[in-house]
Amino acid sequence: MKKFEQVLFCDNEGCLTPGKGRAYDLVGLIRLREALAILRIQLVLTTGRSAPYCESLLQSIGLQSADYPMICEGGGIFFTPATERIEITKKPELPISELRNYINERINCRFEPGKINCLSLYPEGGKSVEDINIELDSFFSNFDAYFEKTCSKAAVDIVPKYVSKGYALEKWCSNFDIEIKNCIGIGDAENDKSFLQLLEKSACPANASKEIKTLSSYVSKKKDIWGTIDIINFFLG
Repeated sequence: MKKFEQVLFCDNEGCLTPGKGRAYDLVGLIRLREALAILRIQLVLTTGRSAPYCESLLQSIGLQSADYPMICEGGGIFFTPATERIEITKKPELPISELRNYINERINCRFEPGKINCLSLYPEGGKSVEDINIELDSFFSNFDAYFEKTCSKAAVDIVPKYVSKGYALEKWCSNFDIEIKNCIGIGDAENDKSFLQLLEKSACPANASKEIKTLSSYVSKKKDIWGTIDIINFFLG
């Protein structure tokens, strides 16, 4: 079994990239890659995005051959870049395709492609994430025995019941026999709360929500990826 000394669980959008639909900060990604190599910390993407998206992002920070799993789909799957292996963390009792069809008939939204164990609903036609969330609330009680939902800055995410980034982090640490106290977590939005609250070393960039800033043990004065680099240096530099 692979042994880890220190692990950094890090959200993607708002922490490594500036957000969906926005260009990567290439200089920032290079600096992050350098910091990870110098400090020898293992970075585990802890994101709501799909495995194909994560594979692409990992190439930009030199982790395309990582032989340990990333947390994707809001904790719904593990994805190991080196082998391209996907493991479902917890399968829902009700097929998620049924929920997708139900939503599709009632809400005007866009589903993120490539996901297999969760749904991400993006606003369409001038709607906001909150609008989508309110529309879901009108009928989600029909499904809340099987699924959980949470909001990021870009979308409403739906995962199997009791699945979250925090659930996946605990399972990840158990699989590799690593103590959670030896881990660092970085997030910026509501759907990061479940894993940040498990960690003594929790942090966020300056663009994080007020709730996440209150929860974090360190708040960087810098935004996005530069905030993440500052956090890494704060804890490990």
